[in-house]
Amino acid sequence: MNNETMKPDENLDQTIMQEEATAESAPRTEGEEGINYERELLILQKEVEKLNDRLKEENDRFLRIAAEYDNYKKRTQKEKEELYTLAKSDVIIALLPVIDNMERAGQCKDFEQLSEGVNMVLSQFVASLEKIGVTEIEALDQPFDPTLHDAVFHETVEGAPENTVTTVLQKGYIAGDRVIRHALVKVVN
Repeated sequence: MNNETMKPDENLDQTIMQEEATAESAPRTEGEEGINYERELLILQKEVEKLNDRLKEENDRFLRIAAEYDNYKKRTQKEKEELYTLAKSDVIIALLPVIDNMERAGQCKDFEQLSEGVNMVLSQFVASLEKIGVTEIEALDQPFDPTLHDAVFHETVEGAPENTVTTVLQKGYIAGDRVIRHALVKVVN
């Protein structure tokens, strides 16, 4: 068998067998029980070398895996920061036209035009929020849902269904499945 194609354990086993054959042909140094101590020592030394080599291989493997994991953590942290920065940029880009129009409204001298301009900016702002996936939580005349609504008042209204939102004091907003802000509401008892 060719040494280049053999596994390290096979090489070691073959070496031990050769050295055992050499030790058997050498003059015997036997103790009282007839044990060849030199041969046993040689076998144990080879076994220790084999275990030390394996330990080095496993240690190298461990160090490589630890380095790969550290690189993975750094890479994912960097990607997370880049995604956060990109998301912030998208929000800012969606809101910049609203700021521009608010500045124009601030320069307006006529109250009627100012009121109309503010309403237009409000519509533009709501559209900008919808572009980034933020929508208003429907609350008025809806059944009270503690995951979406925050009841700050309870009232008794004749003929109104129980546990229904009667007044929205502050609108709530949701992005996907995540509540950004709960709607502050009055609820019928």
